[in-house]
Amino acid sequence: MKLDKDGIGTTRLDDLRDGTGIVRLVAITASLRRQGHGRVLDTMVEDYAREIGLTRLLVSAASEAEGFYSRASRATTSG
Repeated sequence: MKLDKDGIGTTRLDDLRDGTGIVRLVAITASLRRQGHGRVLDTMVEDYAREIGLTRLLVSAASEAEGFYSRASRATTSG
């Protein structure tokens, strides 16, 4: 993801070929966190997943990111 031509965020989407995708390695530049860029990246990934026919998304995330996903109304599991 870019802001004013500078890379500020990245993620990886793995297609399991069964309608499921796994979002991994989500990152936003530290100085730009908590400004809504993560939500934008999340929406971009969801839109792309729909475009390629994925109907279910799982997220592999660090435990400190659980707050972000729970605020986005995502179910979280540990372990």
